[in-house]
Amino acid sequence: MNKLEKLFPIILLSSLLITGCGKSDNQSATESATGGVQQDETVASAPAGKSEETANQADTVAPTIKAYCDAMTRRSDDALRAVYSSSSLKELDAKIKSGGYKGLADYFEAEQVSNRLCEVRNEVITGDIAIAELKTEGAPNGFKVKLIREGGAWKLTTESPELDAVTKSTLK
Repeated sequence: MNKLEKLFPIILLSSLLITGCGKSDNQSATESATGGVQQDETVASAPAGKSEETANQADTVAPTIKAYCDAMTRRSDDALRAVYSSSSLKELDAKIKSGGYKGLADYFEAEQVSNRLCEVRNEVITGDIAIAELKTEGAPNGFKVKLIREGGAWKLTTESPELDAVTKSTLK
């Protein structure tokens, strides 16, 4: 079971890559926040088989994503803890303990995330929830991540908006 839990992110990313997320490769994330919070933005979906256009550079959540990529590059448990939500950390800590991992960096060792490719775009913010597209070395076509505002700061979650959408559609 421990191997399955460790392989889940890799399997998820692989399945997203196989299905072709359709993101363009020429957009880069901005490294500075606007200071203001955008509310209720909507991003139109692209027709099947075509790249989605960049609606925005995710200025609101870009600092959190940049900190995440920096933490993964340095393999820093403390820095990773600073970017994840408290509920996600509880879930991750349980998996780390049951899997015999040394910490977050050890748990995420197979993830291909660094500063070489760390781009975020197309944030959609509704209240205290943000969804954005993230591109990494392990997922150069990108995938969606969910962040929540916690204590006034944007924090990553372990929830997958794309997996949630697939799960909901199969339950109908």
